[in-house]
Amino acid sequence: MIETFHIGFNDIAKEKIYKLELSEEQKEALGFNKNKNDKTIWDYFDNYLNDKKLKEYLNTEFTKAINKTLPKEVKEGCLYCTGNDESVKEEDRKCYNYHVEGQMNEFFAVWWFVNIVENNKQLLSDKEALKKLSIKLYECFLFKDGRVFFDLRKLTMYCLEQGFLTLSKIFAKNDKINSLEIINQAIENLDSEYLSIKMFEKTEPYHIEPQKMFLESKRKSIKEQLKIDRLKSKKNEPQQNESSIIDEVKKELHNDYFKDNAFNIWERLFENFNINETKRTDLRFMYEIMKYNGQIHKTVTVKNITDWINETYDFSIDKLQYTSLKSKSNENRMSIYNLIK
Repeated sequence: MIETFHIGFNDIAKEKIYKLELSEEQKEALGFNKNKNDKTIWDYFDNYLNDKKLKEYLNTEFTKAINKTLPKEVKEGCLYCTGNDESVKEEDRKCYNYHVEGQMNEFFAVWWFVNIVENNKQLLSDKEALKKLSIKLYECFLFKDGRVFFDLRKLTMYCLEQGFLTLSKIFAKNDKINSLEIINQAIENLDSEYLSIKMFEKTEPYHIEPQKMFLESKRKSIKEQLKIDRLKSKKNEPQQNESSIIDEVKKELHNDYFKDNAFNIWERLFENFNINETKRTDLRFMYEIMKYNGQIHKTVTVKNITDWINETYDFSIDKLQYTSLKSKSNENRMSIYNLIK
């Protein structure tokens, strides 16, 4: 996945760029004239920002940043930049190519931003949020030697952050069971997207992991709230007494297998490892490390935990093959466990 992009000239100091002025007839023939109802990328962006003075300020600061970082020889050799001759033609100024290149990069960055917003309008529709994101877009530009670069990863994270805030509000208002269904489907879609990207690209898709972490955290929170709601409901039943509530809590935490509410750790590992019926090494690691640290009762054997897994998760596992905790292949699993425990 692209993290930082830059579109530029091979030899920016020697390229000769000319403006091409077209007549209205020529524009029409080439299809450049747009209908009144057609919106350009800048029309979308201006609508998000919704502040002409702020737009002018951003444009001015963008131009200043290019000028400030121009190579010393360009600044000193440019009659316009040194203020010695403001009448020199724009295309003959030594700084001209740098500004043209910068505007190209600015356009593609805005184009990328607009596409993100328009493809996620259900999450990025709040006017104030869009204005803030539009400002943050300009925080993603990098300037070096008069050249403009754009941090796409940073912009993606800004947009994801805003999307998470919107989703949190939606889940808070939504039916919990319905929210879990939405979350499960979203995680499945992300897993499919991750697999598709990894099949055809060598780089890591950086936008997927934060989304999965957010969704898995929400799923855990909603599940816990459902348990609390269920226990509250039972407590309010006339025949429900304190003893039966305690028994219900123990059942929910599977205390026959796990000590001191350690089932919560098991659940978090289960989610982080994306466990399914094929992840038998992951499951054996979870059993071994938690038993080693006294989080699973000493009396619980591998056969016991395997039978419990099959019953709890509707799996059909015959055997969990042994894996050494000191094995190099378990280093990543150990890191995740240490973060969770």
